[in-house]
Amino acid sequence: MSTLVLMRHGQASFGAARYDALSELGQAQARATGLWMRNQGIHPNAVLHGPRQRQADTANLLLKESGYLISGKQSEALDEFAEGEEIFSAAEQLLGRSMALDSGRSRLEVLRDYDATCRAWANGDVRIPGRLS
Repeated sequence: MSTLVLMRHGQASFGAARYDALSELGQAQARATGLWMRNQGIHPNAVLHGPRQRQADTANLLLKESGYLISGKQSEALDEFAEGEEIFSAAEQLLGRSMALDSGRSRLEVLRDYDATCRAWANGDVRIPGRLS
């Protein structure tokens, strides 16, 4: 019987200058998942990842830690709905304030603005070029 394992990428660098990078925790999560897969005896025939850097890095760290001798393969079909940086940019335009964590705002305040912008985008009140709401 075949087994399909689905995994979201490790934690991204929310609020950093570049969102599309794994945080230290995200890197540790990817390595831990590779170790878990190896310990569970899961031997994949293929590992597919989306086109985002955090997705590719998660797959590569997982494979390295697991010891599997295969390479991850990029699949555009696994892209996310909108890039975090796109939402941050839309939030800055919508709300008129920085989304960077080093701007003196708390993480909770930034998360609330992120959530509000996602809701506005989903309702069609904010446009993100090239992305359907």
